[in-house]
Amino acid sequence: MRSASGRMTWWWRCFYSACMTSQLGRWTTVRARANNLMMRRLGSFARAGTRLHSRYVDRLPGRLYSRIWLSAPVFRLTVRGRKSGEPRSVALMHVLRGDDIVVIGGNAGARETPNWFLNLRAAGEATAEIDGRARPVTFREVDDPEEVEECRQAFARVYPGMLVYEAHTERTFPVGLLSFA
Repeated sequence: MRSASGRMTWWWRCFYSACMTSQLGRWTTVRARANNLMMRRLGSFARAGTRLHSRYVDRLPGRLYSRIWLSAPVFRLTVRGRKSGEPRSVALMHVLRGDDIVVIGGNAGARETPNWFLNLRAAGEATAEIDGRARPVTFREVDDPEEVEECRQAFARVYPGMLVYEAHTERTFPVGLLSFA
């Protein structure tokens, strides 16, 4: 149920969250809601945490964060900035679909598409560092609705919190595939 401004009403959000909690599990829902609130209310703090995580993704603090908080495998993606031309790194969920890596510009349900996805869209190529091994990848944005749904389902199997993010935002998350070059 949406109000005249298009936002979910508070009672519908509570009801929907209760339904999601019963389907996804309380811990998954709590983590995803906390990530969503941090991105929406404490954006600069959340961005600083994201930068730290991408820097230490292979070291003990990053591995603990990935294992305990996210409960999902993570890899480092480095892509050239579309404005600066400088390499930018971000830690992303490592979700495979065949030989390709699925990337979704969810940004924890924030209102805007994440910069790393916009940079990837502009550059078309990047470097994926998985288990300490860097490999070049090419990017393809997925437009076919059936393929988008297939990628979303593959992502939700690895990180069900993405379903919570989608429930708490009005935008459609862009979906892409990274293929090893």
